[in-house]
Amino acid sequence: MFKKKFWFLLILISIHGISTAQQLHQTVKGRVVDSESGISLPGATVVLNGTDPLIGSSTDQDGYFQIEKVPVGRYDIVVRFVGYEPLWLREIVVGSAKEVIINAGLKESIQQMDVVEIVAGQDKDKPLNSMATVSARQISVEEARRYAGSVDDPAQLVQSFAGVAGGLNGNAIIVRGNASKGILWQMEGVQIANPNHYANVISFGGGAFTALSAQLLANSDFYTGAWPAEYGNGLSGVFDIRMRTGNNEKYEHAVQLGTLGIDIASEGPFSKVSQSSYLFNYRFSTFVFIAPLLPDDAAGNRFQDLSFKLNFPLKKGGVLSWWGIGAWDISGLEPNDPDDRQYAQDLQELLNRQYMGATGLNYRKVLGNSAYINSSLSVTGNGLEWIQDQLDGNNVLQQDQYIVNDQVKIAFSTYVNKKLSAKHTLRSGVTVSNLFYRVDIREAETLGAPLQQISKSDGNSYLLQGYAQSNYAFSNQLTLNAGAYLQHFTLNGSLTFEPRIGLNYQFLPQHSIGLGISNHSMMEMLQVYFITREDEGITMFPNNDLKPGRANHLVFAYKWNINEFTHFTAEPYYQQLYNIPVIDSSSFSMINLEMDWFIDEMLINNGKGDNFGIDLTLEQFMRRGFYYLVTGSLFQSTYEGGDGIRRDSRFNKGYVLNLLAGKEWNVGKMNKNQLSLNGRFVMMGGDKISPVDEAASHQARDIIYDERQAFSDQKPDNFHLHLGFNYRKNKPKFASIWSVQLVNIIGSDEFYGYKYNLKTNQIEEDKERLLFPQISYKIEF
Repeated sequence: MFKKKFWFLLILISIHGISTAQQLHQTVKGRVVDSESGISLPGATVVLNGTDPLIGSSTDQDGYFQIEKVPVGRYDIVVRFVGYEPLWLREIVVGSAKEVIINAGLKESIQQMDVVEIVAGQDKDKPLNSMATVSARQISVEEARRYAGSVDDPAQLVQSFAGVAGGLNGNAIIVRGNASKGILWQMEGVQIANPNHYANVISFGGGAFTALSAQLLANSDFYTGAWPAEYGNGLSGVFDIRMRTGNNEKYEHAVQLGTLGIDIASEGPFSKVSQSSYLFNYRFSTFVFIAPLLPDDAAGNRFQDLSFKLNFPLKKGGVLSWWGIGAWDISGLEPNDPDDRQYAQDLQELLNRQYMGATGLNYRKVLGNSAYINSSLSVTGNGLEWIQDQLDGNNVLQQDQYIVNDQVKIAFSTYVNKKLSAKHTLRSGVTVSNLFYRVDIREAETLGAPLQQISKSDGNSYLLQGYAQSNYAFSNQLTLNAGAYLQHFTLNGSLTFEPRIGLNYQFLPQHSIGLGISNHSMMEMLQVYFITREDEGITMFPNNDLKPGRANHLVFAYKWNINEFTHFTAEPYYQQLYNIPVIDSSSFSMINLEMDWFIDEMLINNGKGDNFGIDLTLEQFMRRGFYYLVTGSLFQSTYEGGDGIRRDSRFNKGYVLNLLAGKEWNVGKMNKNQLSLNGRFVMMGGDKISPVDEAASHQARDIIYDERQAFSDQKPDNFHLHLGFNYRKNKPKFASIWSVQLVNIIGSDEFYGYKYNLKTNQIEEDKERLLFPQISYKIEF
């Protein structure tokens, strides 16, 4: 009965919309503050650029503004305040169903002027964090929806950027030749576990697709090197995710049905007299609709996720918020029928259950007229239960692999941001975390043998982090960012001190150069520290004293704002990796780790590595409905394992090229609807791979790689073409959005390596042709 009423309601809404042929409008509202001190800016002007007559408003004494009756469409919005640098907000979509909420932070100009004249627009890719100098970009949820191949996934979106590579079989982020496990994930200022569905079972640091809801995300920052001092415990990149605040005046809802899942979202005020608001999204899987298009081992997967944010403005200017994200996954395998058992995977029975979660209470308060404090109490965690059995020669299931990996972190963090003057801002903070863990990893040495303990522990340790950083502007043209990060891990007493410095100089109105020099470190995954050894009945942990791997980053940046809509960026870089855990007298190095839960060797911090290359970006923001993005990377990535031999690293692809473009048209009566076509073409080198030891493989009837010649071969180059179609239909009471994303429409194979055919006793290529349509319909009301 509920389903019938629901669809009947949609039909009534649609009929009502068809009978309406009027100009549609929406409200654009928000707040304007000083980005460094957090104080409101009364009298700031907010204008929709290029409208005739001019559409805009000014802020009240608390910094709030509201622009009513804005015609639906796409706009560039300009925020101005005397004595401050103008802020351009690019490509803002105004639809009929949801109000547009903008929270803008302006930076005070060093050279005070009576009148501010805007000469050129600000780049939309400029990071939100003013302490960032190089290798940083702001990303928007709208881009994740629009860019072909991104399928609403921020991790897939950033693979279009210079210096970043990925693949079709997951959303792992490979940055400048580094392993995806080197990414630091952060949400609402709190470090969180890998926020992907089926995380760490395709590759460490990645997953199948995001657990982050596009309904809740605000614009966020992504870093590929030399990031500010406030970010620690990461080697390759940083994803700083922010959640938006729900509408505190109007109830708004959305329902989306797609090939990945069904999303239900809602936001609005708790009451008409309160400024508090709620925002949530729930999604559950619908793989059953596309099971014939998926690999055999994916059709039975199920998942769900929930995200929310509650916002409570307090008296005397404070704001309390409670946010959270949770993801639950299950997948499995059953042995194939006897006539269809060719490979080891066909003999396996697998049960995999996973979860990921993070929640936090955040308090933010402006202190006087020059500072604010931000404090969080959070609980984050993730878990994996992996039970794999395999049929033996007598068709009996034997225990093969067993993993239990549960981690929970309780953390308190706080920082103070102090604006000393228009030229100088200081930010310093600390985080105290208590890590609770339960690790039990076992594997059979041979099929039918009892499971042997690989890693085991049950306890807790503390992680202490602190930082201080400063932004100093010598002039409007020359800016210095400097700081340091400190980390102490009580499990093994490791202590790291990491200086960071960045300098930016705008030597001509359209040209600037930047320099970033920084040091970074990262702890290994906890199970590595608890690898066990038995010595006369005593359990030993030889890796307990393992120190964090470290890296020095050196980045030079040149940026040319060709015109108001187009810019070019070049970033040559060098990364020196050291203290990397390796196995003595072996080619093994954690630099190359992609996916291996069963490392059982003693590790030492003798490994090294070098990454160097250049990242190039040419981008035109949307102009007259057309945009494009061209990114290219040329790089080399090498390493030394425990044997001291210099080799190519696993992720030394050599080059990555992205060509992305799209066109949007206003269609329908009074041009109130939008139709867009987007495309992306990707070319990249293949990962390095070790050659197969054929004699050993035939003897073991399994693939054995010759690690004495580690990564001396290379997988085939990758060529992918993605297309996206989007149509938005605006009605007075609701909006409908149709989206079709066609991933890998030319049918390129994804090459994984090799597999052993148990029937023919032959070594075969392990590759798969992944063709994935992401089709969705969303209604906003």
